[in-house]
Amino acid sequence: MRNSVAETSPSALPPGGVVLTKHRIAVAVANGYPVAMAPVRAALQGVAEAFELPIPRRALSPAEIAQYADRLADVDGILCRSGIFTREFLLALPRLKVISVHGAGFDQVDLDAATELGILVVNAPGANADSVAELVIGFIVALLRRVPEGDRHVRERGGWREDRFVGRELRGRVLGLVGIGNVGGRVARLAQAFGARVITCDPYIDPAAIPAGVQRFDYEELLRQADIISFHVPLSEETTNMLDARTLRLTKPGVYVLNTSRGGVVNEDALADGLASGQVAGAALDVFAVEPPTKSRPRVLDQPNLIASPHIGGSTVESLENVARVAAEEIALFLRGGTPRYVVNAKVLAR
Repeated sequence: MRNSVAETSPSALPPGGVVLTKHRIAVAVANGYPVAMAPVRAALQGVAEAFELPIPRRALSPAEIAQYADRLADVDGILCRSGIFTREFLLALPRLKVISVHGAGFDQVDLDAATELGILVVNAPGANADSVAELVIGFIVALLRRVPEGDRHVRERGGWREDRFVGRELRGRVLGLVGIGNVGGRVARLAQAFGARVITCDPYIDPAAIPAGVQRFDYEELLRQADIISFHVPLSEETTNMLDARTLRLTKPGVYVLNTSRGGVVNEDALADGLASGQVAGAALDVFAVEPPTKSRPRVLDQPNLIASPHIGGSTVESLENVARVAAEEIALFLRGGTPRYVVNAKVLAR
């Protein structure tokens, strides 16, 4: 494998002035999907050199795969913020040993193909949990107090009708969390501080990890009981369209819906119908089935009682630095011969 000179500070250099490393790491970025490179380089110091490589956040054509395969020919690992790593793309990267996903969701990587090819996939769960949880609470308060509607009323119409925008308090509301892992657990504790009753549906969580005071129900019972429903699950066959026309009919009239996980979890057409009919009093979507959603212009964007944001759940200075650091540390652990903490396809290690 090639040796290269890693970027490092002069004070950290040994006698001779260079640090020899065996590995190169590509950091897949794109417009709108930045990576904080300082913590990446700090985590990889003495192990690998890291360089940014713009890769579109979409599946590549065969011609594009060939071009990127050439640029990635001597790369041992990829820190994946952008890019869609299909089976065809992975097959073109025979040297690749590890992909570290910039965040918790790993649906950008064909996991079956990576496992078959012996490529370890790791992620950074919980590294952006505070950022996402705070946004969720902000969305809930904004929806209950009808902040977006009031803002438009004042700005666009010059109106001033306090009686028209009477809202509700979070205290006493039932918040249903679909998934109560790193993000959901933080949301639960924040909501409890407001005086909300929190319930959850998560068949995979260790009961000991559920915050005190949170009751667990099956999914359909949660839908029946919750005043507010917030989704915190990865996108998979099991979770795709978890909220659709059928399941939406199980909810309370005037329910609030939030999705900051993955776009395909909530069926956007069903949600649009629910918002239009009043079954859903308000909704907040930070994620969409197609991003950016302007390409397909889902009907849900035309509903005035929707808050839409451009996938900013983890977009704080603190979160971006923390996620980049954790994602890079996972690569460094693996390349040093250790066992990463957050392995997605453990079968590769078992070999």
